[in-house]
Amino acid sequence: MTINPVKALLFAVGGSVAAAGTAYVSGALDPYLNRAPPAEVASLTPPVEKPAEPGTDGPVSPAPATDARAPAAPATADAIAPTFDIVRVEIKGSIVVAGNAAPNAK
Repeated sequence: MTINPVKALLFAVGGSVAAAGTAYVSGALDPYLNRAPPAEVASLTPPVEKPAEPGTDGPVSPAPATDARAPAAPATADAIAPTFDIVRVEIKGSIVVAGNAAPNAK
């Protein structure tokens, strides 16, 4: 069996595809394929508004809003911490666990 140029080319292409596939699956190409775009830089200073002339309708200062992200009061003050006991461990690895907690505890 003689080696002709077509067989040599197919062998080289097959080896290259196998090497590229292995590099892709192993993550060696991740730094080259997943380049993150540069982050946008926000302006450092907000635009300055001119103060309103006396006697004219200028911008109205906003009313203080209530903080929507204020933490809510705890649901119950006397919350019971759940306790767990291991009741039984089977030879095959199954476990029965029992315990006490407040109603509808998650």
